[in-house]
Formats: sequence, C-alpha cells, structure tokens
Amino acid sequence: ERADLAAVNKLFGNAMIIGVSALMADILTLAQASGVDPQDAVKLLGLLDLNAMVGGRGANMAKGNFAATFELAMARKDVRLMLETAGDRPLAALPAIAARMDQLIAAGHGAKDASVLGLDAVARP
Repeated sequence: ERADLAAVNKLFGNAMIIGVSALMADILTLAQASGVDPQDAVKLLGLLDLNAMVGGRGANMAKGNFAATFELAMARKDVRLMLETAGDRPLAALPAIAARMDQLIAAGHGAKDASVLGLDAVARP
C-alpha cells in the first residue's frame, strides 16, 4: 500500500542502531572515567530488557502519555552526574540529551516522565 514504508522502516532500524551505538560509546566513556572494566559495563547492560523498554516506554511515548515513572528533572540530575563523571572526555549523545532536557524543564515539563523528550514527535492527548 505504501511503497515508502520499506525505506522508512530501514531508517527506523538504523536510527536505533546508531542511537544505541552513541549511547554505548558514552557508557563506555563513563566506565573508563570510573575505572570500570568496559566488559563489565556491557555485561551489566545485558541484564536490561530493552525490548520491554521499547514496548512499554516507547508505546507510552507514541500515545503521548508522559505520566511520570521517572521524572525528567530527576533524570536530568543523573545526566548531570554522567557529564561530570566523563569530565573532558568526548561524548556522543549525552550532551545533546542534556540540552534537550534543559529546554523541556524550562518549558515546565520537569515533573513529567523523562520520555517527554519525545513531546514534539507525537500527538498529545
């Protein structure tokens, strides 16, 4: 029905691969800055159920449901700690995430869920 869907779906998948790669780079930078073996950091992350996050948090985001389970203001505090831990080491994704969080907090969304990062990407109820 839509000839463009194959190309768009490829972009969705590639965006996830690139985004995860950027965050993995930042996590490994945090591990390095903290004296944690990078293999141990990867092993710990293997315990997270990313499919459940996509299915739960992603589904809520797609619906425009930003009811707080992890408030943006609290998440921003953690991102500040991450940036401080990295020091002057280069980061691939976290500085941009921090900047977007700051914009949303300034706009009054600090008490909403951290998934409000997607506020402008979805219709709101």
